[in-house]
Amino acid sequence: SRGGIDKTCAARRHGQWLDELVSAPGIVTKDGPTAAGFVVPLVRNGACICVDSIGIGSSALDFIVGLNLNVLAVNGSESSNAMTKAGNLLFRNRRAEMYWLLREALDPENPNPVALPPDAELLADLCAVRYKVVTMGKLTAIQMRSKDEIREVLGRSPDKGDAVAMTFISGIPA
Repeated sequence: SRGGIDKTCAARRHGQWLDELVSAPGIVTKDGPTAAGFVVPLVRNGACICVDSIGIGSSALDFIVGLNLNVLAVNGSESSNAMTKAGNLLFRNRRAEMYWLLREALDPENPNPVALPPDAELLADLCAVRYKVVTMGKLTAIQMRSKDEIREVLGRSPDKGDAVAMTFISGIPA
């Protein structure tokens, strides 16, 4: 958020349930060191910290890496190698992957569905996401609404939705 209007948000996932989301206004997390200082006290038992690695998040990532913590850099625009649970669709990028995997986890038919904390902003963030199926060469993939489009719908950044979705990205170390 780097002192701006967006929030820094942390989602703490414990298996199939997520704890209450913790967020701070951008003015509080004005740079990488303060963003890292916001996150580090929330980490328990060597849990992996998934951090946005592009734009403003890259500074916080550098400081967290420098603390030798378990961290996964997440670049939502990177290509994804994951597939839907059904195995019939790819993802246009890592952002579509993490949100779709969250969607699958929330499916009431899932034998072990995820439980989210009651949070009106989180609900709005997740309801603003839209998907479409696109072609990628000879393959088909899921593409989600861009973050700018979601900002336009919400009138703000989907900070809480992004934090929760990031906990579903593939490749998180145990």
